[in-house]
Amino acid sequence: MENKKIRVIGKLYEKYLSIKRNSHMINIAVAHDKITGRNEFVLVIQEEVDNEIKLTPIAKLMSDKIVNEELTPLFDRTALAQVIFNEYEQRDERFTHDEIESQYLEHDETYDIMTNAWDAGTQATDMLTQAFQVNSMEDLFDENGKFIIPNEEDDLE
Repeated sequence: MENKKIRVIGKLYEKYLSIKRNSHMINIAVAHDKITGRNEFVLVIQEEVDNEIKLTPIAKLMSDKIVNEELTPLFDRTALAQVIFNEYEQRDERFTHDEIESQYLEHDETYDIMTNAWDAGTQATDMLTQAFQVNSMEDLFDENGKFIIPNEEDDLE
């Protein structure tokens, strides 16, 4: 297989797909985080290759305290990522971890299309957020998930 430069979002998608399709291979590992100085629990795909154990890091596990201190949910980006990843997953015929790691995705080998879709989607949500002067796209929907149509009278004030 020729070595092609894969976009970061594509590598993240492949980790997501490996987790979904190969959950039976997930195990735990501990690694030292050079940035935080903490020892961290890490989800890995564990497999035996040529009589050796191969660990592929998938995700760092985080306590609620760390999540609350370090992460801010981005609901509009989450919805966009779910749509893109789900669309790709429906068309992806690779199932084993080895296939996902060693074969290119047939319809988007370097994930350029996925990257362009992500960029266009984030640009669109940013534009709508700014146009409606809201903090996030979540503010544009009511508690039932229906789009809130701005009141024209509010625009006149």
